[in-house]
Amino acid sequence: MKKTAFGFTLLAALILSAGCSVANASSSAATDVCVARQAEVALSWGSVRSVAGGFAVTARELADWQETRDAARGIQLRSKWRAMPIELPVTVCYYDGNFNNFPGRAKRPPYDRIAVIVGADGKLTLDAAGPHDNLKVERPTRK
Repeated sequence: MKKTAFGFTLLAALILSAGCSVANASSSAATDVCVARQAEVALSWGSVRSVAGGFAVTARELADWQETRDAARGIQLRSKWRAMPIELPVTVCYYDGNFNNFPGRAKRPPYDRIAVIVGADGKLTLDAAGPHDNLKVERPTRK
């Protein structure tokens, strides 16, 4: 089934009319992607209260951000996005809610913000989870 912009817009309108809000988003097209995927995010990781922000970036920008954001704390990693075509479009979505469904991890108190990457293929990948005071809504850029 082919997805249309109208279908995503209609889904976003339905979700927003159900009481979900979108705050602090810097890109309306990216936020539309995030809103359209929030039901799936809730099924995967917990309950979604709102979309806190959405950013359209390239795989290169995402890889640069992932590899440099924690460098000041001595954490170095190689992003899996480094192996993707550099101009591959991806969306980074920030969701606020109650998240505690992290398979393979010890049970802990729920977090109230998660960052999820929506790949060009539509696959959702959890990027980060934490308290909103520590997990800032930001456009992925090299640090």
